[in-house]
Amino acid sequence: MTRVQTITMFLILSLAVVGNASAQYVEMYRLDNRVKDLPEQDVLNTLATHLGVPADTLKQEKAEYKSSVGELYAAHQFAKQARSDFKTMMAQLKSGKSWGEVARDNNVDMDQFSKDAHRLEDALKKNQRASK
Repeated sequence: MTRVQTITMFLILSLAVVGNASAQYVEMYRLDNRVKDLPEQDVLNTLATHLGVPADTLKQEKAEYKSSVGELYAAHQFAKQARSDFKTMMAQLKSGKSWGEVARDNNVDMDQFSKDAHRLEDALKKNQRASK
């Protein structure tokens, strides 16, 4: 293998690793953008249905942790995959770990996380169209 081929291969592998590690940030950003113009209660109701968590609980957690909808969603999904709970995920984040570290430490399947985030985004779109 030539030096150029080796460098090219290294760059491709690096991008794949970085891309997978940052997937949670992309999904959180997409969700936050999707909900920015929607009524908060509609968003919480859709999120509650999707996660199986009462909307009042989500509203309380969002306020307590000063989190965005994307972060709230990610913490609940990470907890679900890790067979843990929301507070444990948030405690790990408050300890200084990044979302990527929390995902890795809890063996979160980022492909599954991304697919589920897209399903939530579709549900938000449907609810937005239905409310017009």
